[in-house]
Amino acid sequence: MTVVRSSIDIGTHSVRFLAADISATPPLALETGIDITRLGEGLDRSNSLMPSAIERTANVVKRFSDAAGKFNSVPFVFGTAALREALNGARAAEKISEVSGLNVNIISDKDEARFTYMGATIDGSVSAGDMVIDIGGGSTEFITSDGSNIVSNSVKLGSVRHFERHISSDPPHRLELEKMRDDIRKEVLIGIGGRRPKRLHGVAGSVTQLAALELEMKVYDSKKINGYILKKDTIEKWISRLSELTIEDRKKITGMVAGRESTVIAGTAILYEIVCALSFSEVIVHDYDSLWGALSVPV
Repeated sequence: MTVVRSSIDIGTHSVRFLAADISATPPLALETGIDITRLGEGLDRSNSLMPSAIERTANVVKRFSDAAGKFNSVPFVFGTAALREALNGARAAEKISEVSGLNVNIISDKDEARFTYMGATIDGSVSAGDMVIDIGGGSTEFITSDGSNIVSNSVKLGSVRHFERHISSDPPHRLELEKMRDDIRKEVLIGIGGRRPKRLHGVAGSVTQLAALELEMKVYDSKKINGYILKKDTIEKWISRLSELTIEDRKKITGMVAGRESTVIAGTAILYEIVCALSFSEVIVHDYDSLWGALSVPV
């Protein structure tokens, strides 16, 4: 018998939706959705969320709530870095709840890491001693497990945060890129915290976006994304290529997700600096992430 559960992730950059049959092994996606709402626009400067960004986000959550209704499912809705950090985060969550009719849970960085790890391990490809990284718009989680206990560090390292903090030219100026990468390196070392994992696994939009670009995906295909190997040289190649293009030219690249063309350089740079800091030559890409881990939470 099909058992459907659903989840909605309100991130700093995007709102994502998943409805899945959890009776299947691994769970089977029945419907997915993503909309770039940039909830965290300007947050790094003002410490508050903009009314227009809250409104955009609320409308998308309502649309995804309606999509879940087709499966008679009430989604578990969770907000991450932007709602956690903003001075008006609690009020923003209330506004989103008012519009969507759903309870919005502002989760801790530890719960975010737990959901991410639960999702990444769904297909059995992550082993004890491996590290899972979740590069978001406002924060990055560095997660390891010994098989029973999950250890995580969350740092203020994100594609939206570091794009807005450092990049004002289009295409970005060399000095802007250098300052951004210096800033990223410092946060990466804090996130790693001296751990030396066996393998590196990457989830979330910055990582899957890069895989989609390398695969030249006209239509996103999670089956091709899961388990894809991104080589260090490939990541470096994309930093160079993307940095030479304007935002409008990046939009035209096959595989570019609409709305990520501005922040993709920062996300790619974060991934590259993590790979370098750990002295790895590659990262294993996963489409399974916190959305999947959150399916286990009762509503």
